[in-house]
Amino acid sequence: MLSQTLDKILSAEQQAAEKTEQAKKRAEEIIAAARRQADEIITKARQASQAEADRLISENKALIDELLGESSKAAQNEAAEIRQRALAKKDRAVNLVIEKIV
Repeated sequence: MLSQTLDKILSAEQQAAEKTEQAKKRAEEIIAAARRQADEIITKARQASQAEADRLISENKALIDELLGESSKAAQNEAAEIRQRALAKKDRAVNLVIEKIV
């Protein structure tokens, strides 16, 4: 009877050790799977943030190009007006000199 009880205790201890080892392995598998999922999530988040950054950069570049184009046109118009005023002043100055001479 004592021998059977000891056998049962040893068997129970062995089963407990096996179940503990199985639980440990399962926990390791779960942790590995969670790490893989976390890596996938991080990779997707990085890709999404890069795509958003690229989109914003593209939008900003287009806006800058537009603003520079408008600025360049305004500068060209102002330069043309200044040239016209300078030519008009030159013409008046030439006419004044001619009038003084004549």
